[in-house]
Amino acid sequence: MNQSQTNRTDYSIIIAVLSLIVSISAFGYTIWQGWKSDRENLTLRVDSNVGNVPIRLSSIDFNKNCQCINIPFNIFITNNSNKNMSLIEYKVFQLIGDGPIDKNKLYYSGIDGGLYNHSGTKVKIPFSISQGETKSYIGYVGVTVSKKTLNILEPYKDQILSKRTLNKIFGEKGLDIYGNAIEYKEYARGKFSLSPKELSSTPIFVFEWKSGKGNKFFTIGSDYLFPDY
Repeated sequence: MNQSQTNRTDYSIIIAVLSLIVSISAFGYTIWQGWKSDRENLTLRVDSNVGNVPIRLSSIDFNKNCQCINIPFNIFITNNSNKNMSLIEYKVFQLIGDGPIDKNKLYYSGIDGGLYNHSGTKVKIPFSISQGETKSYIGYVGVTVSKKTLNILEPYKDQILSKRTLNKIFGEKGLDIYGNAIEYKEYARGKFSLSPKELSSTPIFVFEWKSGKGNKFFTIGSDYLFPDY
């Protein structure tokens, strides 16, 4: 196993452990909240592999040193309660430390890039989710990037770039959008893979929902779990 594979494996283990901790915390929190509020139970899952969903560059000022790029995530919501639920609030934070989620989440201007249906229309909140129903949305997260990243992106500012194209542009330069060194490999039929050589920047995000009864449900997601394209 080479160093790149080791880094990728180590990071996957870290994410898996964090996901397990969050899942256990969320499960315990959900059980406690459900006991208080007639057993509301919402399961959340976030996936960074969104296919050809475009990133958003339209709000970027390329003359500034630090800006947010809106990166899409697939968000899946399942109502495991024995009754319908009303969801009245959606928030995004960055996870900044170990321990309880509520004490280690950071909100910054631009992090919430909006919640959209797969058709591209903006989701109106509040909305209801029926018993046993699963809904899927695209949530844009504003990730902070450096001036170097902006310089690479500037020639494409008037184009519509998919997440796959974004990763290819940076991968060919041996980088990701966060400035980490990347091993980029190309395969037949235009496929490629990305593996981190270093992990100096590994943003993890918290996706939080609040029900009409005041219960909060959350999960984590990271853009750093690269799929093979």
